[in-house]
Amino acid sequence: MKHKFLAVIMAIATALCMAFSVTACGEKGNETGNNPPVVDPSGGEQGNQGEGGTQKPDDGEQGETPAPHVHSFGEWKVTKESTCKEAGTKKRSCACGEKETQTLPLAGHDFENMICKVCGIQASLGLEYTLINEDKEYEISGLGDCKDTDLIITNNYEGAPVTSIGDHAFELCSKLTSITIPDSVITIGEMTFYGCTSLISITIPDSVTSLGEGAFYGCEGVNSIDIPDNVTEIKAYSFSRCGEMTSIDIPSSVTSIGISAFLGCWGLTSIDIPSSVTLIGRSAFTGCSGLMEIKVDTKNQTYHAKDNCLIETHSQTLILGCKTSKIPDDGSVTKIGDGAFDGCSGLTSITIPDSVTSIGGDAFLDCFGLTSITISNNVTSIGYGAFQDCKGLTSIDIPSSVTSIGNNAFSSSGLISITIPNSVAWIEWGTFAFCSNLKEVHFENPNGWKVSRNEDMSDAKAVSGLDDPATAVKYLTDTYCWNYWKREG
Repeated sequence: MKHKFLAVIMAIATALCMAFSVTACGEKGNETGNNPPVVDPSGGEQGNQGEGGTQKPDDGEQGETPAPHVHSFGEWKVTKESTCKEAGTKKRSCACGEKETQTLPLAGHDFENMICKVCGIQASLGLEYTLINEDKEYEISGLGDCKDTDLIITNNYEGAPVTSIGDHAFELCSKLTSITIPDSVITIGEMTFYGCTSLISITIPDSVTSLGEGAFYGCEGVNSIDIPDNVTEIKAYSFSRCGEMTSIDIPSSVTSIGISAFLGCWGLTSIDIPSSVTLIGRSAFTGCSGLMEIKVDTKNQTYHAKDNCLIETHSQTLILGCKTSKIPDDGSVTKIGDGAFDGCSGLTSITIPDSVTSIGGDAFLDCFGLTSITISNNVTSIGYGAFQDCKGLTSIDIPSSVTSIGNNAFSSSGLISITIPNSVAWIEWGTFAFCSNLKEVHFENPNGWKVSRNEDMSDAKAVSGLDDPATAVKYLTDTYCWNYWKREG
């Protein structure tokens, strides 16, 4: 009898716990006492009844739509460790009993005497190793006598961990096709894989915290690289000329992207700048002609994106555009930055809005497909090389607000004719160099011009005959092509 009594008590306790769990993680119960609905003899359900049988609203939340339950999960717990052969798992639970499971990535090989203790694979033999950090660690310093095209690097060598792959270690190793880097490696040096043109696959473990300048420069065959979450800086030229790379995931740990970091990555179609990035170097994405989408995390305090333009917010400078860009006309852009559209060969037309006052150097360099551009009347300067090599650009209207034109601004372009407005008083050397199609140059004010080989105009001499369009062409493309031009008076 005593045992039966205890069983009943335990059952009641269990039921109460389950009821509490449902109330806590499911819909809210009746906070006025959890009274069950009263069944009306006529067949319907009634709420709490007041006098006379009329419906009486409860105080508090009675009658309101219950708030949906939001799970509150605990910490992840590894339930199965990963190996190099089999992925692991981790789980976490909510108080309501709901569970989540995630798969862990494969772990790196664990070598002993150059043989993985788990899967039996052999690490590449013949590589060069150098002791570093007071002879406590090893660095891979070169290919040595290794003939492998699929490199597998050991995580330890002669009893010490391998923590670094040195500068230029595999430079110009054009036969390498894949590299497996162990999770003991922390540093990848400068130009480490420079010119590994056959490299298709490379796995960088999360242990890596530093990638050197030009680390993967010219790895033309690599189509994607996962940058580890512990890397804080993508240094200059890190992934330049990785032409087949179609995607790149920039982790939220990254605070700076160096000069020409992704230069010539023509396969990239989109970039997403995280909120952590506070510095983007010049030409970081120059020559990424396949770009169609530019995004920036809305929490980023330094940069923002609009209409597929990357804009430095404080300076109101457009620093990167692509073939689908439309320069915002809301006043957020006052300057087209140096190299902003450099290499956008798919760009065919662009309108520079009234808010813009200057066009930076190389702004539209190598925009071969550009055939139409409208420049607002507030632009005062056109920078060096701004429209260099724009082969499709046969004409351009320089507004009367422009006062100076930088060197090589229109060199090697497709211009057939152009008018120099009266406002222009300074033209730098080579502005119209190699413009083989140029037939007419019209000076609104052909008087008062002088030319000099020196920027300070110390040996200046007067130029006449500029009222003749053909003579002006000859002087600008040949006779005085490499001189500074200045108009006085």
